[in-house]
Amino acid sequence: MKIAGVIVLYNPNEEVIDNIRSYLEDIEILYAVDNSETKKDEIIKKIESFNKIVYIDNNGNQGMSAALNIAARLAIQNGYDWLLTMDQDSMFLGENNISKMIQATQVYNKIAIISSFCVTISTEFTPILNKNNFSMVSGAITSGSLLNLKVYQEIGDFNEDYFIDCVDSDFCLRAMFNGYLIVRCNTAMLKHDIGDPKKQIIGFTSNHPPIRRYYMTRNTLYTMYFYKNIFPDFFGIQKYIFFVNIVKIILYEKQKISKLLMMWRGYRDFKKGIKGKYKK
Repeated sequence: MKIAGVIVLYNPNEEVIDNIRSYLEDIEILYAVDNSETKKDEIIKKIESFNKIVYIDNNGNQGMSAALNIAARLAIQNGYDWLLTMDQDSMFLGENNISKMIQATQVYNKIAIISSFCVTISTEFTPILNKNNFSMVSGAITSGSLLNLKVYQEIGDFNEDYFIDCVDSDFCLRAMFNGYLIVRCNTAMLKHDIGDPKKQIIGFTSNHPPIRRYYMTRNTLYTMYFYKNIFPDFFGIQKYIFFVNIVKIILYEKQKISKLLMMWRGYRDFKKGIKGKYKK
């Protein structure tokens, strides 16, 4: 199987080079799609110095979904079967992770996505209870996942109306609605933190900036609306998470007013049917 990869860049720092090295040898080509508004020439030169990397200037921030679609279409044009999707702040731990993940195709049929096991600050010291190599799951984050490009062509692009946030949830739900599986490889470890997690009395806070709270609120509401009758469990879980996050922001996070205001704007724009990039 031919495996390509994509990393979506947005104002990356030097750590992105080590992160790329953790998986570059396991794939045949890596599309580096740069959504940065202001380019960092020194980092771009280092990225372009790798023979396997194709750097793509996306002419500003066109959104996560648009960047993923660019890479997926290029991979299909060049005859690749799977696309590894990566965030710039993610790193694989250990070796042969992609080889471990692709073995899922020998166990399951009709796979849309094979995800890795995400190790975050909240799970780093928690033992993995599931000793099986693979598990069927109901969703996967974008980073550290293998996308079946045949399924991508069948069910459609990543939703560019979302711009960022819930892009992965929407695609996973769409895949499952069409009869495909989301499989997690429990032996492929990905170091990735969601937001800027901080330990609190009642769990962890993500400390996302206000603009991300806008997208998270608006796009979660769209996703819940589209799938509430098809996947009612998803609706219930997201509703619970939404109210828990409000409590955590009020109790623990900084920029409380700004974040709550942007969440309200996300709700307002959902009600108005507004999509795409946020406009002030």
